[in-house]
Amino acid sequence: MKDVVVRIAGIEIVNIKNVSYGKIELQGNQLAVDSEMKADILGIYGQNGSGKTAVIEILEFLKKLMSGNFLPPEIQDYITKDSNEAECKFSFWIKHKKEAFNCDYSFKIKHFEKSTYITKEKLSYKNCTGEDKKVNLEYRVENEEYLFTPQYRFNEFIQNDQARRIDVAVAKKLAMKECRSFFFSDEVIKLSETSDIPDLSKILMSLKDYAFKNIFIIKNIHCGVINLNLAMPFSFKQKNAEKDVFGDLAVSLMEPSVFPQKEFDLLTEIVSSINLVVKALIPDMALVIHNYGKQMTAEGDEGIRFEMLSQRNDQLIPLKYESEGIKKILSVLNMLIAVYNLPGICVAIDELDAGVYEYLLGELLEVLEKSGKGQLIFTSHNLRPLEMIHKSSLVFTTTNDKNRYIRFSNVKSNNNMRDVYLRSINLGGQSEEIYAATSDFEISRAFRKAGRLVND
Repeated sequence: MKDVVVRIAGIEIVNIKNVSYGKIELQGNQLAVDSEMKADILGIYGQNGSGKTAVIEILEFLKKLMSGNFLPPEIQDYITKDSNEAECKFSFWIKHKKEAFNCDYSFKIKHFEKSTYITKEKLSYKNCTGEDKKVNLEYRVENEEYLFTPQYRFNEFIQNDQARRIDVAVAKKLAMKECRSFFFSDEVIKLSETSDIPDLSKILMSLKDYAFKNIFIIKNIHCGVINLNLAMPFSFKQKNAEKDVFGDLAVSLMEPSVFPQKEFDLLTEIVSSINLVVKALIPDMALVIHNYGKQMTAEGDEGIRFEMLSQRNDQLIPLKYESEGIKKILSVLNMLIAVYNLPGICVAIDELDAGVYEYLLGELLEVLEKSGKGQLIFTSHNLRPLEMIHKSSLVFTTTNDKNRYIRFSNVKSNNNMRDVYLRSINLGGQSEEIYAATSDFEISRAFRKAGRLVND
């Protein structure tokens, strides 16, 4: 949708993995109608297994549901073991031409016997540029007569039309069967276009389009295929005169690849944009596509056989022999270009620092925060970014599973956040404990005991 920008303003997690409760408010500017939007960077820090990756994963759930897709069967494994249901809540700012909305969307998933399904969804929104009242809609599986409440809103949606009521009932059954969203189903969105609920169609279409085209999730499996030298996945978003082009292209590192002409041309465009930035990040380096000529694809279509090479000055080597850090940067670089230039994009990257030189990582994030326009959410173990980005762009995990995410308090403007973080680990001083203390003596003792067990 043109002239629409959506930004995530807040995230809440209930009973996902080891997070009993956690809340994060993003610090990016609200979408005032006439203001220029700036980058919104969020770095999540904490010890291993403390809930960092959970944030990335629920954003993936959000993308699937708002795109109209189903949640995978393994979703049940994400629910905290001592509970049979979990809930995720999100807040958004939506800029729609000359209007601005704040919007909340939440969903609850429940595992019962052998099935997992969405038992509840809530959607609420308000036009911030008008005097309209806030619209609140709530869908519950157990509601039979009124598939969502309040009753008068359901009546505005149905319009006393039996055919519309049947279509909504069908949407409910499909949502339950396939673990999909009720509100973002094709049936409900189509009916919303002719309903009497103000702005409903506008909100649903804006969020669905945003999820499908502008939320990008890069998980550790993305790095896994790189580390194993199997393939090089390029995540990308390209804008051209006709439409947005986005997704992933996986190029083999084991042997030359064969792409259809259209995909090869797209890869050429992606590599061209990446090379413009690579020169500034890694002097004297460029990506090269070595074209071996035409060859039939596995599907029997005409394609291009090629290999990805790394060029340093006049030397060419296969890309698979480059360092893991450089390959990681190259694989996400088009996404970072999008974050720099596009206000409506949200890129979430798990372990952004994996294999990346810490000084370069800090420089990248500083440039994106100062001059970018989109949203970047990342997890990291490297502490260099703590010295480079503003304290409002940082969230830290705690040892309290009922208050999993905090921002540091009592931090002065001239404090080095890296020093503050390390001091807080060793001495405390924050509202929650942020590190489960370890003992050198206990670690050494455990190693000795394990050694005796092995020798015996």
